[in-house]
Amino acid sequence: MQENGKPKPRTVHLRFNVPLENLRGSIFILRPEGELERRKVASELDVTVRQWCVLIITEALEPQVKFEPMALMPTIGEPHTFTVTLTNPNMTPLKGTIEADAPDGWRIAPVRFRIAGGATECVKLTLTSDWDVVERAVSPMYESVQTHNFELRLRIRYGERFVEIPKVVRPRHPIEVDVYPDHFGIPFAKPQTELRLTNHTNREIACTAEIASPDGWGVRPKKAHVRIAPNERRIVKLMLSFPNVKLRNLYDMRDYPMTVTVRFDGKVLRRVVKMRLHVPHVWTVYCTLGAHPKDIVRTGATPQGGFLSQIVMTVRGRKANYDSAREALMAAIERQRIGEQRVVVWFRTGEGKCDQLADAEVQRLMREFISIGGAILFQENVFRSSEANRALLRTDLCPIGEPYEPLGDSGGDWLVRCF
Repeated sequence: MQENGKPKPRTVHLRFNVPLENLRGSIFILRPEGELERRKVASELDVTVRQWCVLIITEALEPQVKFEPMALMPTIGEPHTFTVTLTNPNMTPLKGTIEADAPDGWRIAPVRFRIAGGATECVKLTLTSDWDVVERAVSPMYESVQTHNFELRLRIRYGERFVEIPKVVRPRHPIEVDVYPDHFGIPFAKPQTELRLTNHTNREIACTAEIASPDGWGVRPKKAHVRIAPNERRIVKLMLSFPNVKLRNLYDMRDYPMTVTVRFDGKVLRRVVKMRLHVPHVWTVYCTLGAHPKDIVRTGATPQGGFLSQIVMTVRGRKANYDSAREALMAAIERQRIGEQRVVVWFRTGEGKCDQLADAEVQRLMREFISIGGAILFQENVFRSSEANRALLRTDLCPIGEPYEPLGDSGGDWLVRCF
């Protein structure tokens, strides 16, 4: 409503449902013109409002809540106890209950509390779970993740009021199944891996692990009997044989599901682990002097084409370039292990320290890098400037062989192709 073109003042009556003794400080009213009006504390208050105002109460009226531990990581089927610390900021006693909303199969029994004015009290809660219900709920997701996070909503009720606090819970299975390494670059990768079984309970577990290899693969042993101490890990060495496959290009990767079934305490835990093969038919790709990596990617390194920013990363680190082949390869190995994207090392010159590719340690790093899915580009003057480097062309690291006629002044036509 307006009066003479201005908002007409009106009076608002406020009533607080908080005990008066809990409002020990002052109440302030902030108005649009910047005026700050101070009022005496009362259970009822009349406020004159023109356009708007903000009511500021300088007391902590809600109980303060703290969790220990901060991260809730219960083991499915095992009781998990954690502590909620409540601080009563008021002078009057605070009493109420703590309850929780949780998904099917999970439960927290309500707990009553009573805290004196200004005091702090620790309340212990126990999160329990039903193995059969939880496993039935998560079984369709076996292939995607090991655990299934959910949100637990704790509700602290006192009188007619309540405080609700969301908490992320990261449940763990009694036995965690992991296979490492789970990706291999042929032909340099070692045909072996580790089955890692971790016991997340407080008791010893005797279990049987059965491994069903992917189609075309071989694995030994197929079954292992293991005893795992509380909160410890046991490793089972697995020998593998890879399938005979032909992939399309340098960036082709194949995933194969390997099923691991663990039986313990009358329970069955089944996990599907993704095993990845990197099988480039050309491990090194040659490029002419002055070529740009994205042009190589477009014109032959991958028959399907693509752009450098989407497919590969040249390893340069924080510097413009690496002067050391060892440093470049170690950086490439580190980055290749981090993610799914293929990393490419681009050797662009043979000037200066031009014999580095003849170093046995550099060649070892090349094989390691290639075995985890990396790729290498050689610019032609890397070999033209160094006879020692040219010896690399006659090894299994360069299966295409000599890229140009030795007497060619310009280096001739370099091969940029995949078989």
